Amino acid sequence: MAAVAIMATTGCGAIESAGAKANTKNVAVPASLSDGVLQVATDPTYPPFEYRDSVTNEIIGIDPSLARAIGKELGVKVDFKVIGFDTLIPGLDAGRFDVAMSDVGDSADRRKKVDFVDYAKTLDVLLVPRGSSLVAAESMADLCGHSIAAQLGTLEIGWLQAASAKCVSNGKPAISVKVFPGSPAALLALTTNRVDGFMSDSVAAAFTMKTSAAAKLTIAKLRYEYGGLLGIAAPKDDVQLQKALAGALAKIMANGTYGRLMDKYGLRDLKLDAPRLNQGK
Repeated sequence: MAAVAIMATTGCGAIESAGAKANTKNVAVPASLSDGVLQVATDPTYPPFEYRDSVTNEIIGIDPSLARAIGKELGVKVDFKVIGFDTLIPGLDAGRFDVAMSDVGDSADRRKKVDFVDYAKTLDVLLVPRGSSLVAAESMADLCGHSIAAQLGTLEIGWLQAASAKCVSNGKPAISVKVFPGSPAALLALTTNRVDGFMSDSVAAAFTMKTSAAAKLTIAKLRYEYGGLLGIAAPKDDVQLQKALAGALAKIMANGTYGRLMDKYGLRDLKLDAPRLNQGK
């Protein structure tokens, strides 16, 4: 039986102490879900995390699959709200939906407005054209003087901007950070040589390398590990909802559903052994 390793951090309501045993028998449904519906906001443009089935147009991927499994444990219907990635946190903060699940990294800046129930580790890589000199890039310092794409609203923008500032302080050309509304637009810019690289989640990059884009692209040596976690974004200090999400997540971790879904979508190396609260960096 998995332990719910959720810890309260400063400014975030206390839920359980680290190592508290998960309730795998009954998960209390919070008052905010009294209508029997869990409204999940997502931007389905980032496979394999969330995207549309090319035949049925159904929203699929690891996040929708986990959301449906969590909804089943809570005994509620899951209703997906499709919005742009950059509006997920503002929309949740404004109370327009219950949670956001869209490969959302748990960061200190985002925790100013929302809380996170973390469910996976993360790692970033650099997608570049085949034959590019950036194939050999091993650190962010190697990106000085290059144009690098990032998706609107993502943490990658801040990382690239910080790296660019270091380039300039070291007397090197800045990184030209190009922001696109979604992964498809960034990939199109990369394959048409409008940018030199695209900072992407490692799993999303691996998924891209299984598509026709692989003929033009490859993954550079650079591995950006920042100890990050992906989380279900929930309203700030809604302890009842966070308990319910963590409890349902612990149950699907214990019964094997979580592991099967993570394996299905190629995320086996990013698994957590228990849910965590606000533990991203």
